[in-house]
Amino acid sequence: MRKNFASRFPDGTSRNWRDWRWQLRHRATSLPALTRILETPPRDGKPLERVMSRYPMAITPYYLSLLEPDHENDPLSLQCVPDLRELSFSAGLRDDPLGEDRSMPAPNLIQRYPDRVLAIVTHRCATYCRH
Repeated sequence: MRKNFASRFPDGTSRNWRDWRWQLRHRATSLPALTRILETPPRDGKPLERVMSRYPMAITPYYLSLLEPDHENDPLSLQCVPDLRELSFSAGLRDDPLGEDRSMPAPNLIQRYPDRVLAIVTHRCATYCRH
């Protein structure tokens, strides 16, 4: 984590920084918020708003503190900051590439293997990944 990163938030105390509820409340969900917090505009700038209108963005303060926005190929930035290529169509892509819809014996329960299941207990992630 970058030193003094919590100070970029009005109530970024060390106690709040460790509180998951505070982290969720202070996620960057817009391009202006991302620019303000990182103190640098993200790559591709304004066109990213088109991407975010289709695929929302949410990045917790902690995760933001790990990003290196000055490095074009920063793995964490690539994983969570929107990219214009998300709007490009690629042949072979499917809405359900893992076939999870076929593996749901009940809503929010995925069974890919006979001896285990994955329970979806929430539809909200702290940080939205870009895959």
